[in-house]
Amino acid sequence: MANDERTVRFSAEEMKLELEKARALTRPQPTDEEIERAVRDDPDEDLSDDWSEVMITVPRNKAGVYIRFDPEVLEYFRESGPGYQTRINAVLRAYVDAQTKRKRAG
Repeated sequence: MANDERTVRFSAEEMKLELEKARALTRPQPTDEEIERAVRDDPDEDLSDDWSEVMITVPRNKAGVYIRFDPEVLEYFRESGPGYQTRINAVLRAYVDAQTKRKRAG
């Protein structure tokens, strides 16, 4: 088999370290209290610049697009593990929803 430039080889020890890093990046599940608080919160509350209580939803259909991000922004989402593109989309969706509510109210 030819040596492909994209092929990455790991020793057993290196693979163990990579798996440990991946596990460390796994996001913890929300507690029952956090879920209950999120469900109780007033959906019409003005969040302004406070993103700590934003409800994030994942849309079903998506359009493919090429977009450029600041390296720090991309790294922040990638550090949280697989699914970072979906999380970026969810944050943008939450922002759009908040802005839409603000326009309707004012």
